[in-house]
Amino acid sequence: MNLERILNERLEKKKINILRIINGKKPERNKISAREFRQKFRSAAIKSLRKYAEEEFNRTTYKIKQFIGITKNNLDEEVKKFTKKNLTGFIYLFEGNDRNGKKYSLYIGRTKGKGRRVKAHTNLFKYPSLRLLLFKVKNKRNLAAAECLGWHKYSPIFNRKAPSKKEKRPRCPVCLRVKAAEKYLEKGLIKM
Repeated sequence: MNLERILNERLEKKKINILRIINGKKPERNKISAREFRQKFRSAAIKSLRKYAEEEFNRTTYKIKQFIGITKNNLDEEVKKFTKKNLTGFIYLFEGNDRNGKKYSLYIGRTKGKGRRVKAHTNLFKYPSLRLLLFKVKNKRNLAAAECLGWHKYSPIFNRKAPSKKEKRPRCPVCLRVKAAEKYLEKGLIKM
């Protein structure tokens, strides 16, 4: 749903209710609750910031390795070889293709080293043409924020919720913008 349309519907409803109150009538109840509105607003805002998330992700990370056509057996060997170089703190992304050749993202995550988190996702090997992409974060403090940016950029299927945040670490700029907009909206729009 378009962000502008969601906001315009809510503003129009507020305007109608103000006119009803002026004319001595009771305001109409909203068809959607504040919670539903907040969820719709959040998802529309994140979609509208996808290009910004892509730019920030590309600015804070760089691709270091791509494994193509991986299976359960060769993933273990390849990741062990690769992580023996004392590589710490990277973002991993599983991608696949459907039968029509369309690329889609399955799962994005972060690991602090040894590749243990990468090997934990063996349920993804039922998908054809599976690829594993590894991204190095330019600054290790930004690991959690970079994972969140990747989540916004790729919208993976199996990530059910946004990645966890670390305390006293830089935050994801997309999440910060959406949260600031939500706080501004709570002052008047949502509480109708």
